Amino acid sequence: MEVEDTTSKNIVIIGLLVAFVLLVFAFLKLATVSNLRTNKYGYDDVWDIAITNIRLVDKKGEAEEVSKPTFANKNASFDVRLKTPDSSLRYEISVKNRGTLDGKLQSYMLVPEDDKKNVEYIFDEPYVNDVLKSGLETKYYVTIKYLGEFNNDEASSRTLILEYVQNSRK
Repeated sequence: MEVEDTTSKNIVIIGLLVAFVLLVFAFLKLATVSNLRTNKYGYDDVWDIAITNIRLVDKKGEAEEVSKPTFANKNASFDVRLKTPDSSLRYEISVKNRGTLDGKLQSYMLVPEDDKKNVEYIFDEPYVNDVLKSGLETKYYVTIKYLGEFNNDEASSRTLILEYVQNSRK
């Protein structure tokens, strides 16, 4: 009689443990699902903000592109050479929201952080917390300027990283 009671108790305990493990996995799955909403058509919303173009809009002094700027997703890479005081290159960066969710610029940074002391990257925009609505495009401008006092040959290779997050305010 005791063996049957112990076996029954063991089966109940094992059943409860299996149910607990399944609940833990279900909770973890729900916790890792991204914060995407379902739109009015029943499809998941799409997150797709990316740089779509970079073009040189101004050149001053003895400045040149070592290579054309490249871009992928929200990263833009520049490789330039500046030779004389006040030499600069100014770029227009186009960013498009091709998704269905509004995005907000949370931050941007340059890597490596400290490239050259005589080269400065100046942003007219972007502004942190700027909202990029679904389907729209915005333009950011960056000027890469030589700050040295003497003629020199300063090369600079840096990558701009734009960090967008979902804009939860409507």
